[in-house]
Amino acid sequence: MANEQDKSCYRVGRTRLSITNEDAAVRFIIDSTHNGRSGYICISNMRTVSIANSDKEYHKIMENSLMNTPDGTPLVWCGHWWGLKKVGRACGPHIFSRVLKEKDNALRHFFLGDTDKTLSALRKKVTEEYGAHVVGTYSPPFKPIEKYDIASMAKLINDSGATIVWTS
Repeated sequence: MANEQDKSCYRVGRTRLSITNEDAAVRFIIDSTHNGRSGYICISNMRTVSIANSDKEYHKIMENSLMNTPDGTPLVWCGHWWGLKKVGRACGPHIFSRVLKEKDNALRHFFLGDTDKTLSALRKKVTEEYGAHVVGTYSPPFKPIEKYDIASMAKLINDSGATIVWTS
């Protein structure tokens, strides 16, 4: 995936960031859903870039994403220093609400993470206020990640028919 996107990316250290902005990131997510393109997107800031530059496993995660958005002004400045004027802040919460507000039946959302209470309130808000089509939620137990039943979580998500999975 990384080779395919080299022309649409810049690097801060070893870490690949997408030449994007909020509008382009939202469009990319929606278009990817319509085109059946699967993968994940990392909402990136200087902290995550710093970690990726020093941690081989985390670097691999970011290197294999569909997109690493510059969610922070310092990353935007880095893009501008390279002469990439189209780079703009692509903030996670803004992307989240904008995609949820899209009136598009192909967008079926699943929320993974946080507490049942928070997920219930989020589901209620986005379905009532935004008209989003939420097909499922799951609050994993708070325990070490090694003890998760990943296969069961994946089955739950896959069986829901979700086209976008939001994690927190």
